Amino acid sequence: MSTRPLPVELVDGPGGSLYLLPFAPLTPDDCEALSVLLAARAAAVRRAESAAPRPETTRFAG
Repeated sequence: MSTRPLPVELVDGPGGSLYLLPFAPLTPDDCEALSVLLAARAAAVRRAESAAPRPETTRFAG
């Protein structure tokens, strides 16, 4: 089985957006590979967000 690069460019945008710029039609296999890639990227972003330190909030008794 040979692999080839996906005919898509992934571009990070503002606010964590991701832009997909296809430069050729996607085959069903391309779509499946892209789905796996995007799922892995989403998981990595979620891990990074959950590992980031969060400022402590002060709770006031009311």
